[in-house]
Amino acid sequence: SRLITNKGFDFVKNDSDARDELTRGPLLFPGHGTGTSSVIVSPRGPQTNFGALGGNPLAVWGVAPGAKLIPVRVSTSVVLFGGGVLNLARAIEHAADKSAHVISISMGTGFPNSRLLKAVQYAQKRGVIVLAAAGNFVGFVVWPAAYDEVIAVAASNARGRTWQHSSRGSAVDVTAP
Repeated sequence: SRLITNKGFDFVKNDSDARDELTRGPLLFPGHGTGTSSVIVSPRGPQTNFGALGGNPLAVWGVAPGAKLIPVRVSTSVVLFGGGVLNLARAIEHAADKSAHVISISMGTGFPNSRLLKAVQYAQKRGVIVLAAAGNFVGFVVWPAAYDEVIAVAASNARGRTWQHSSRGSAVDVTAP
């Protein structure tokens, strides 16, 4: 009920079905965007019956449980190269055109890209808040998070401290789970 599928798009297959096909392989991260999105929009309480846990279900709910989500598939990997960067730029513009209020990006590239920056600026001029992962395991803040127009989000651990493998630096705006 939280998905607005009629506004979604798959930039990998260039069609309107944004479902992640969960393709596995090196540098592929099946379900990453879906998992990240669920941490944002999941309603309070357990989502299914966890009877196998002895009647004591564990529950994770979102930071914005009333939000709705426009699903957009950009790539099979969170590490973007060439066409993946172009797909991300197109996806940002798509979300802005579909009246998104916030764009949450759980991927990035190690290089700045003028097309990607223009897409971020396009969304920002339409009043869209753009957030992006600062990156993990790379030692620097990746793009688009490194752009001033984007809220760069580093990863925190269960103790609320910056996770040991999260990117750090002056471009980081906030650290969150």
